Amino acid sequence: MKILYLCNYMLDDVLSVRNNQSTFAQAANNKINQIRSSLELNGHKVSLLSSGLVNNKSGKIYKGTKSKLDNDLYYVGIWDLPLLNIISSIVLMTVCISNIHKKEKIDYILFWNYKPEVALAALLCKIFLGVKIIVDYEDGYFSLPNIGRKRHIFNFVEKVVSKYVDGAILISRHLISRIRSKPYYILNGLTNQKVLAFKRSSSKSKTHPITLMYAGGLDHERGIDVLIEALKYTDKNFVLKISGKGPLGKMLETGQDSRIQYLGFLNTSNRFNICTNRIY
Repeated sequence: MKILYLCNYMLDDVLSVRNNQSTFAQAANNKINQIRSSLELNGHKVSLLSSGLVNNKSGKIYKGTKSKLDNDLYYVGIWDLPLLNIISSIVLMTVCISNIHKKEKIDYILFWNYKPEVALAALLCKIFLGVKIIVDYEDGYFSLPNIGRKRHIFNFVEKVVSKYVDGAILISRHLISRIRSKPYYILNGLTNQKVLAFKRSSSKSKTHPITLMYAGGLDHERGIDVLIEALKYTDKNFVLKISGKGPLGKMLETGQDSRIQYLGFLNTSNRFNICTNRIY
């Protein structure tokens, strides 16, 4: 089957051009990679269509482009102005899907959470193209009180689009009540052969402190402030390395807790090297 995955997946090629590090989330990339790999291992053809979301208010117009790092990844065009970035993404993503569908029938559209730029594009394609849509329901935004009016927008989009979804991929049974009795599948963890094959260096001391790594946007939406606050309640010996960019970056620069290391925004290879203990 041909599956088109609508998401905000971003690699270094678009990050360097659009300078949209504040909307990047490594955890989202990881999950998308694993779901994509699982589908491909079961014989499905999966392509990624990314909004490449940018929110710098620069007024720049970015053209759609095929990824230089992934042959099955395409970034749609976008206008970098508040609200217009979402509207332009929805319109151009819908047009792009329509063109793809004309060349090769799309059996299913899988879309990431209820982000307006992908959820509304999926809804339009369901209505006008008749393509079945499945939500990759990450967490919902109903539980995020600190993101202002965005919360109301996201919840409104969820309320509208959820009526039309044909199924859902969930990360928790707690989300079942929010999918309107539609078919669902609950993920019980994801990995790949690269992770399974990785072996930690035997030279590392067992007394070495626990090392945690966060890479992604630094804002209330992703909860980095909640993570840092929670760690204050433990006196365990650990190191938390944080890579990212966003409005909460200044909070991290103060260095109030010596166990937390803010590294700024790092590219993919440097993030991977940190996780495999090659640098830092």
